[in-house]
Amino acid sequence: MHSNPTRGMNSEGLRHKLWIVYLLMFVLPTGYLLCLVGEISRAAEAGGEPPAATRLALLLGLPAAVVMSAAAFLLLYHSLRDMYDLVRTVEGVLRELKPEGLPPPPSRDEAQQLSHYVSRLIDEFRRHVSAIDRYAEELHAANVQLTDLALVDPLTGLYNRKHAMHMLEIEIQRTVRADGRLSLMLLDVDGLPAFRAARGDDEADGAIRGIAQKVAANVRRVDTVARLDAGRFMVLLLDTGREGAHTAAERVRRSAATWRPKAEQAPGAAALTVSIGVATHEGGDAGAEELLQAAENNLLLAQRRGEDPIAGPPWR
Repeated sequence: MHSNPTRGMNSEGLRHKLWIVYLLMFVLPTGYLLCLVGEISRAAEAGGEPPAATRLALLLGLPAAVVMSAAAFLLLYHSLRDMYDLVRTVEGVLRELKPEGLPPPPSRDEAQQLSHYVSRLIDEFRRHVSAIDRYAEELHAANVQLTDLALVDPLTGLYNRKHAMHMLEIEIQRTVRADGRLSLMLLDVDGLPAFRAARGDDEADGAIRGIAQKVAANVRRVDTVARLDAGRFMVLLLDTGREGAHTAAERVRRSAATWRPKAEQAPGAAALTVSIGVATHEGGDAGAEELLQAAENNLLLAQRRGEDPIAGPPWR
């Protein structure tokens, strides 16, 4: 229950007060003039001249009374007209808002009507503001969802290729400015096409999700993990040199080797593995493409050698 901010206007006597003001401004000067006329008449009946002060008061008072009466009438007219117009304006705004069941005014008194409609208008504004707030919240949630869809790979929940490339550009620029270190890790799931052909799409997608979880669980939170395509992943290792990158890559490789299909959890069952190529940026002006190509070359070398999944010297 909220207080009525317009209760000060809820006065049935407002119109009466205006009439009283008008009557006072009209009757008092008129009565004063009638008194003066009466004195002059009595003086004329007595055969004498009325006092000069009386004649002067009558001469000056007559136009003053006329002016005051006209001013009182205009004040009354404009006040009542403005009040009536204001009531009609507020009522029109309410009708445009189309509130449900607009109640009739409680009386013919403009002050009460105005109080009634203004209170209703405030309630309608509050309702519309609440609706706008709800719409803004829904729009924000939809924007967040769209942003997630634009950045996230739907299969694994990791970042997608587009966002990964964007982050690579940003981190390369930051590394060059700060004369820092940045390592890039490229991972390929070995034998994924054959696994998909033999086991089907569902199990292949399950394998990708499982290995993605292994990769994400074995790097730091500050590192960026993304799925580039099919069974290829990329990890940006921030502020990490060659030794730290190789340690992280070996940890990821060993963890990924423990993944097995759910139906084959027994020890010794066949498992998918990953090959990893690492490249490190430790200064210089080379950009994202050069760092990515170096990691790609080391990944190909690792796949050829087989026994050493982390191949090639760190790129600089």
